[in-house]
Amino acid sequence: MTGRSEREWCHESIRRVYEYLDGELSDDLRREIEAHLGDCPPCKDAFSFEEQLRYVIASRCKEVPSERLVVEIRNHAFTFLLAWRAQKDPFS
Repeated sequence: MTGRSEREWCHESIRRVYEYLDGELSDDLRREIEAHLGDCPPCKDAFSFEEQLRYVIASRCKEVPSERLVVEIRNHAFTFLLAWRAQKDPFS
C-alpha cells in the first residue's frame, strides 16, 4: 500500500467505509483498501459490521429516510467506528 503507515491506512479505511460500501471510490483506492482489510482484522470487522448493519436496515426499513436522518446516522456511526477502532488499535 502506497506511502502510508499501517495506522494511517486504518484511519483512511474507516474514514472511507461508506464511500467503499457505496462503490464511490476509485478502482485504485478500492484495491488499496481491500488489501488493507486483508491484513487488518479489526478494520475488516468494522467493515463487516457496517455492511451487515446496512443489510438489516435495508431489509427492515421500507420508507426512505430524510436526508437529515441519514446524515445524523452516518455521523453517529462514524463516531462509533472511531471509538471502537481506538479500543482495538493494535498499534497503541
